[in-house]
Amino acid sequence: MYLSRIFCLELQPATVLLDETEARQEALRLGLPVSRPVGVLERAAEQDLLNLPEVLDRLCRTNFHIARGLLQQALSRDAERQRRRPTRRPDRKP
Repeated sequence: MYLSRIFCLELQPATVLLDETEARQEALRLGLPVSRPVGVLERAAEQDLLNLPEVLDRLCRTNFHIARGLLQQALSRDAERQRRRPTRRPDRKP
């Protein structure tokens, strides 16, 4: 962890991607902006870069661990965002 701390402090990243509690707490203590992997996926879904339920389903089939409550919260936020989204009409050619 010592080398990663040095790199983060030296490079001043826009965001440090961390999921482990101790690492997140240390990064926050050092004043580094932190994001969790699921947060990054949610932001990608907001930009229509991926389908969040599909990606989370595939991720959960691997050795990736996520608390069921966090998973449900992310899926609920995504569903709400989808409900609020205006329906898009297909592009029409003149």
